[in-house]
Amino acid sequence: GTKRLFVLNSGNMLGIPLEAVPDSANGTSALMIDTFTISYAPSCAILVELANRSDRYRFPKHTLAFIGDPLNRKRERTLPFSRVVARRMEAHFPQSVVKLLDNSATEYSFYGEIEKGEFKDVAYVHFDTHGRSDPWDSSKWFLSLTPPTEPVAMPLLHPECRRIIDDRLTFDEILPLVLPCRLVILNA
Repeated sequence: GTKRLFVLNSGNMLGIPLEAVPDSANGTSALMIDTFTISYAPSCAILVELANRSDRYRFPKHTLAFIGDPLNRKRERTLPFSRVVARRMEAHFPQSVVKLLDNSATEYSFYGEIEKGEFKDVAYVHFDTHGRSDPWDSSKWFLSLTPPTEPVAMPLLHPECRRIIDDRLTFDEILPLVLPCRLVILNA
């Protein structure tokens, strides 16, 4: 599972010590710092630039999965610069494997790509969506994705585990995923 978090704080997240937030996914009274190594960066672009400048922090040039520009419940686009971010990220990762935008930026598509094995060679996963955070309860955090046109149930990761797919990818849903990537960016 995920052991290291890079946090790109902005807006309401500025100044929130993520380390002190209870880790509700753990099922104990542990704090996030008890479970994760947490690092902060002002932006993904700066993180990539620093990685390219120093051999100590050099990341291999692997592939990117970009999930962004989701439609809202009225089927409208509300993140006009998400596609610009996607194009700029692709310039750093010419072998982009997975790109889920607009109608395909759904929870169903995200899990479907994982199940098909599309994430097995992905080193970086970048979410560029709206979201919500709660400084006191990580179980209330989520990323907003394109809602399904109708309720969908699908088996996930284990055939006996079924869940309803909606327009929210929660923090508690992200953490148990086994993604063989080096970095997951939650830009919400």
